[in-house]
Amino acid sequence: MTVSSPSVRRNRRGRPKGAKADNAAGVAARERIVDSAMQLFGQRGFYGVSFADLSEVTGLAKATIAHHFKSKEKLYRSVLDTVAASMQSAFEPAFDPGLPARQAVTLLVRGVVGWGMDNPQQARLVAFEMLELPNRNRTPRHWSLAPTVEQTLDLLERARREKVIRDCPPTVVLEMLLGTATYHLMAEPLGPNFLDGKHKVAGRDEFRAKATALLEQLIVP
Repeated sequence: MTVSSPSVRRNRRGRPKGAKADNAAGVAARERIVDSAMQLFGQRGFYGVSFADLSEVTGLAKATIAHHFKSKEKLYRSVLDTVAASMQSAFEPAFDPGLPARQAVTLLVRGVVGWGMDNPQQARLVAFEMLELPNRNRTPRHWSLAPTVEQTLDLLERARREKVIRDCPPTVVLEMLLGTATYHLMAEPLGPNFLDGKHKVAGRDEFRAKATALLEQLIVP
């Protein structure tokens, strides 16, 4: 006679109940931290931000922030990754290898200026990054902005070889483009706070149009 063993109810394999909701909450917290860090890094630079500052802005405990990002360096890297993706998306149309160099340069100028106008916090953060990077105790092994910067320089070098732009180092042209995209945002308070009304400060839409046209005139002979 065969004695049947009592049936044992086994749990189905897979995530525990509630894991999906927990994961969604974790993703939301992570995005919230990155967004707040973007704003703070753009206002104060890398050295001017602490986990305590982020805790105050996000309302999350420092332990929660540290759970998602083990160090400020790792958090900053995630922020830079977000900026790099945004820059790449804005500059991407100019990187089409099938485009004539002249058309690609025009798209690049518009892409860089447009990115700065549309993403002011990111543009400010990039300005801080350029100023602070040489003084870091340790240069990052993998710089998030490097792929987009290298593609931009390659395009400008190609345009120089084809005599589409003026004969100057591509790095100089890139500095002009990024400088224009970031400086206007930093200088916006200059008008209402320091000028006496005789000198009109261009709004963002006017600046975008006129700066783009002026940069093209300066870069393209």
